[in-house]
Amino acid sequence: MFELFHSEGGKTKIIDRVFIHRQGKWNYCQKILTEDPKTIFIGWFDDSISELEKFFASATSSPVSILNARATHRSQVERPQ
Repeated sequence: MFELFHSEGGKTKIIDRVFIHRQGKWNYCQKILTEDPKTIFIGWFDDSISELEKFFASATSSPVSILNARATHRSQVERPQ
């Protein structure tokens, strides 16, 4: 929309999703993390970020990167090729 984290050359893949059901959200987040453990999750709302942190704390023993969109800079999400 505003190309907030637009990346030249396709270094960063952005997946933007909104879910109706919580369980569907958790299932999708787990699937994405399983496919790419380096995935960075970015939330807009403090409650959503807190829920995501709690979910991953109970679902995985590996650290998961979760950022607040209001405080996230492009350099935090870019991946070198």
